[in-house]
Amino acid sequence: VDTALLQREQTEDAAEKARYLDVAKAQRDELKKLVDVGQEWELDLRDARIAMVEQDYRKAIALFEKLRSQGQSDNQSILLPLAEALARSGSEGMARTVYE
Repeated sequence: VDTALLQREQTEDAAEKARYLDVAKAQRDELKKLVDVGQEWELDLRDARIAMVEQDYRKAIALFEKLRSQGQSDNQSILLPLAEALARSGSEGMARTVYE
């Protein structure tokens, strides 16, 4: 999932971007079959990253906040995209609070 999203980010071609997003979603569905109980945060993290790509900032914020409340409050791979999602959704004040 992460590799497909990174490849999507690195390409300029719109068709390739769409293809990599589809690959990421399919891989996420496969990951769901492998994730053990208690490791659901792995899925939530991938879902949040996909939501960011799709510019569904409300969903991304909800998922990043869920991860944050589950003991990931110091994890920069959650806090930075959370702050970005907040800023893009118009909540600059909350974004600054997360950055701090």
